[in-house]
Amino acid sequence: MIPKGTALVEYVKISDWDIDGQRTGDFRYLAFVISQHQLQLFDLGSDRVIEPLVSQGLRAIQSEIDPETSVLNHHACRKAHELLQNLHTLLWEPFEYFLGKARNVFISPDGILNLLPFSALRNGSRSTLIEEHAIAYLTSGRELFAGGRKPARSPTELFLIANPEFGHGSQFPPLPGTVNEARDIPPLLPGAHERKVVLQGRNATKQAVLKANSPRVLHLATHGYFLDESLGTVGNEYEDLLLRSGLALAGANHQLDESWIGEDDGRLTSLEVTGMDLRRTELVVLSACSTGVGEVVKREGVVGLRRAFSIAGARNLMMSLWNISDEASPSQVLEFYKHWQNLPPALALRQAQLESINALQDDIGFAPVSLWAPFIMQGASGFDQTKPRQLT
Repeated sequence: MIPKGTALVEYVKISDWDIDGQRTGDFRYLAFVISQHQLQLFDLGSDRVIEPLVSQGLRAIQSEIDPETSVLNHHACRKAHELLQNLHTLLWEPFEYFLGKARNVFISPDGILNLLPFSALRNGSRSTLIEEHAIAYLTSGRELFAGGRKPARSPTELFLIANPEFGHGSQFPPLPGTVNEARDIPPLLPGAHERKVVLQGRNATKQAVLKANSPRVLHLATHGYFLDESLGTVGNEYEDLLLRSGLALAGANHQLDESWIGEDDGRLTSLEVTGMDLRRTELVVLSACSTGVGEVVKREGVVGLRRAFSIAGARNLMMSLWNISDEASPSQVLEFYKHWQNLPPALALRQAQLESINALQDDIGFAPVSLWAPFIMQGASGFDQTKPRQLT
């Protein structure tokens, strides 16, 4: 099921055992790698070494830009590059030779690795992984068995939500920059105007999304969220975790705004997403803040929007791993859509990211990871070749 010129890297976090067959209380990361019709297992080492480096790297990336002043923190940038190089040594170099000439790589992470931007890992010559490979994420290698299916034609080409009116309150601030996405994205997609739905402000509601009829492209430009503390159990830990992540839509701040009484709560949870029918949806784009983040659970990986949209049937999901400016993200998103007309989704994202790297290097002399690598592409059809489409 793995296409030619493509490899699969499936990371697994396991309990460590001693020579007598007893658990040691520690954990290790392994990598199963399938390339050129061969399978090999690699022991990557203890979670006590790997996970602190990942956490430090993520903190450094999110410290590169001061959120108050938008000023670059050069120390954080250097620290992020150093840690990403160390993580390349631990998580990629052990099997790099085994990948052979595979230019495209499926990655199925486990544990905290779900939060790592593999595209930003740096080798000894300081090249990033995205310069060597196109990357598509999987929740499990088993997804490849469904990757080749072709969805039936959807009656809706595009369903787009932008700049929801969250209501009074500070939990979800306005996203006026996403108005540009509502204006610029529809012309990039083929199909008649009546096959494209664009909702903003008070019309950008949860109920509208839930009633979307499996559009070919579902684009949601809004805040993502993940609640650190449990909302209380519902009798099932898995469902409880799905209730803690979601997307903010119109009225999400309604608890502090009496004018929203009677409206829906404005929060689309991951659990509600799993009940959607997206089997005809070729692409979901979550142009939002922290949409890829979820609860890191042993053996379950990230339980959140990433898994929810996969369960709902979406073939490809593009999302962010950390908070990004509603003004900084649209340019890369728009470039992605332009390339997606003729390239598979994972390759289209790679091309957009490479262009972001080049533009940043021309502008400021280097490319802060936080500005070019927030988005990842998830889906077993990430490398499926698309036919050129005529723009209308």
